[in-house]
Amino acid sequence: MTSEAHQLFEVASVDRASGEAPYRQIARLVHDAVVEGRLPAGTRLPAERELAGLLGVSRATVARALTELGDTGLLERRVGSGTVVAFDAETWRAGPTPGIPWGALLTALA
Repeated sequence: MTSEAHQLFEVASVDRASGEAPYRQIARLVHDAVVEGRLPAGTRLPAERELAGLLGVSRATVARALTELGDTGLLERRVGSGTVVAFDAETWRAGPTPGIPWGALLTALA
């Protein structure tokens, strides 16, 4: 895990009063951090259990958020190896790349 990722989640919080599902808030947090360049490609995220503790949510909530982002191609998830940012900010912002389900990403984060 890199210090950038750990620092991001140490200061983040889930707003239970917002009306937005906690897993969507987490997905948006990670997505925005990648797009803004705070989580560069290759950055390893903390383990689900650690993220859950840092954010005060269940591991299932974290897993749902990371799975959603993994399905879009933004993250690469490997059982036993963890979750890694798959794209840098410029590549992600550049637009459609073959094999990335952009419609799903845009719908999920809207």
